[in-house]
Amino acid sequence: MFGRKDQVKQGMVDIYAHKGLMLMDQNRYEEAMSELKKSLEINDRQHDVMCNIGICFVQATVQELLNTNGAYKQDAVQTFDIAQDYFLKAIKLKPNYQLAKDNLSRLRDFRISNGY
Repeated sequence: MFGRKDQVKQGMVDIYAHKGLMLMDQNRYEEAMSELKKSLEINDRQHDVMCNIGICFVQATVQELLNTNGAYKQDAVQTFDIAQDYFLKAIKLKPNYQLAKDNLSRLRDFRISNGY
């Protein structure tokens, strides 16, 4: 059975993860990543949070590429690598996690078709 300390810990995990999702919905990806990472600091076995961080990295990078007419390309390569790592971590935690697999596939397709 969970003790009070475990309940509080899980509550904080949920709060950070939920806040991260809300920020993602507002296209505030840097802030969302910060909240999602706080959730992972408490519990690093969350496949869904890993995937959401990967999504944030991709979306923030695409926004930056659009805002700079591609001038951000060198940094984008590194950032896409980080996003890919988060998707792979999510799949490692839950091998049948389709959302992470789909996002990984989309990212790979995007990178190939756009030279990243």
